[in-house]
Amino acid sequence: MSQFYNNMLGNKKTKYTLVFMCLFLLLAIYLSIYVMMLPEVLPYVYKESHWRQTSPPGSFFPFPRKPGLADAIVPMSPLDWFIYTFFIRTYLIYLILLLSWGTTIELTIKIAKTLVKEKQQEVNYSK
Repeated sequence: MSQFYNNMLGNKKTKYTLVFMCLFLLLAIYLSIYVMMLPEVLPYVYKESHWRQTSPPGSFFPFPRKPGLADAIVPMSPLDWFIYTFFIRTYLIYLILLLSWGTTIELTIKIAKTLVKEKQQEVNYSK
């Protein structure tokens, strides 16, 4: 079975490219889900460092989670504050999302071209 994958993927560079493509794909999927969940949590941010309602408190990590229904104003955790201040408020999360999808597409095209080229070389050698 491993000989099949060795023949299919060719050289080590293509294998590493495939690994990086899979990692970027996972990152892109995670960020896509994360960004889709953000709109339901952002209205609960109060003065950029507190949650408007708590019990349990809201969170931005690992996925955005709304706070509970109890009326209170509670400070964000340092991690939530960092994510909100540096990634969400500055829209950096959207840039990272676009770059991860772009890199995934670019690496997929690169792998496809390499596989097509290797297949054409095999056909030319067999003639």
